[in-house]
Amino acid sequence: MYSETVELADDGNGNLMLPLNDAALAECDWKEGDTVVWTDLGDGRFSLTKPELERKTVKVLVETVAITKRSYFVDVPETNPEWATDTVVCGEADSKLSEYLDELITGHRVVSQEEYKRLIGECDE
Repeated sequence: MYSETVELADDGNGNLMLPLNDAALAECDWKEGDTVVWTDLGDGRFSLTKPELERKTVKVLVETVAITKRSYFVDVPETNPEWATDTVVCGEADSKLSEYLDELITGHRVVSQEEYKRLIGECDE
């Protein structure tokens, strides 16, 4: 972010103007005639920013896989502790502890407004 302290100057007609040198204009990627937004920061300083041009947007579906560590406590016969893994794999055990580890992006694609509405409707069902 570019920062410089400048003083307002009188243009000779009683109007104030903000003189910016070529280096300041280049640093901010501004040119003479650009519109800028003047924001009072409330502490005697002001911020000047160039408003972004309105951009067309698209909806992008980003698909991910979440990695979660789950812990189970399973009661099995003392002679067969390995049965606990079968109980978990078969979905017959309740997870008691869960810890989110990471999320991996598996893909992304632009979706139409119609597909977006359909997918959101499926989520609500």
